[in-house]
Amino acid sequence: MSSTHKLKRKPLSYTDVVRSFSDLETDLKDACKNLALSTVQLKQGFDSIATQLHSVDIRAVMPPIKPQWDLTRRGYMELVPLLRTNATTCSARIKMFCNVILPLSVRPSSGQSSRAHREKHHVLQSFMAISAEQAALTFQLVQKATALNAMTSEFHTEIARATASRASSGQRELQDLAQKILVLQSNVQNLYSASFKLSCPDVTYVAFTAFRLVATAGGQSAKAKLSRYPLTLDNSDLSEMSNLFQDLNGTRSEVAHAQYTTQISQRKSDALSKARIATSDLVPNQIALLEPILSLITAIWLRLQGDSLDVFNWVQSNREPPPCISTYLQGGHTIYSTLANCLDNFVEGIDLQQFAS
Repeated sequence: MSSTHKLKRKPLSYTDVVRSFSDLETDLKDACKNLALSTVQLKQGFDSIATQLHSVDIRAVMPPIKPQWDLTRRGYMELVPLLRTNATTCSARIKMFCNVILPLSVRPSSGQSSRAHREKHHVLQSFMAISAEQAALTFQLVQKATALNAMTSEFHTEIARATASRASSGQRELQDLAQKILVLQSNVQNLYSASFKLSCPDVTYVAFTAFRLVATAGGQSAKAKLSRYPLTLDNSDLSEMSNLFQDLNGTRSEVAHAQYTTQISQRKSDALSKARIATSDLVPNQIALLEPILSLITAIWLRLQGDSLDVFNWVQSNREPPPCISTYLQGGHTIYSTLANCLDNFVEGIDLQQFAS
């Protein structure tokens, strides 16, 4: 095994992640801003397809389908404001961890009364309990996103089937694309389900999801900088997540190829075909678009749970400080300040007025 290969498989330490986040902060913030803009722009795609489907229904070439699309559009319109609120809540929570919990925890215990010590324990326990309740809201939001993905992929299957039944060629390509989109939806659902089962994964996981967001929504220069921080999820606890992310990336490539093949084989310009083409473009984009930010927020909650528990146990035992305390004592550094700024950028990029109707 070459030394380069060994380097690439070496896990990043907590301190390494703190440094990488500091180096990549601008890139992470830009990626979150880009993702927010894409999230808002996708709403325009939902509106455009609704207009096209209205034309299809007027021509009565098939049973009315716009009402079903209106339901999926409404689901997206409701989901995005909830996601914005969730990101705001997560950002506020990790800021509290940095500004209140960590300073309180490292305050010297010598000279403190037993009452002051009990109050410190109470604050930590209360913080962990409330954080768990707020994390549960993210898991509920992910379930809503999963349900929306199922609705949009099912709609695409139906409109692809209707288009194929009226086409003289390209039926196989349409069926293949519809199947690939269903697989994409399943990949994302499996990824979410597996993330819910993680129990305090190490800092590698939140770093991976943050780097992945840059790779997905960042600029080319930002993506190039990621090569400085070789990262792997191939340890025993996260190997399943690594496989699921690889499956998702592979399916996205297959969907893109199937979209191109379908475009070549289907050149009709009637209203139904135009609506199908727009739907084939939007649905896989919608399924994949929100996954990186939802995966990141989920990873943040999981890491916050682990760090909070480490801090609580350390305050009780006063043994060797955990990584989040060690890095904080070395100049007040944490992984969370960068993550909070990134989430704030995402929140600022979501114009709620766009989702008011």
